[in-house]
Amino acid sequence: MRELLFHYKNFRHHPAATTVIAGCATLPLLAALYLITQRK
Repeated sequence: MRELLFHYKNFRHHPAATTVIAGCATLPLLAALYLITQRK
């Protein structure tokens, strides 16, 4: 748990890292939504 908090504190100082992580997290969701809409 301490390690997670440590990493979180580090990421707070790097907005670019958080945006990259957020982008990587949303890309699969967007791809899934696209595939679902293409199937119908």
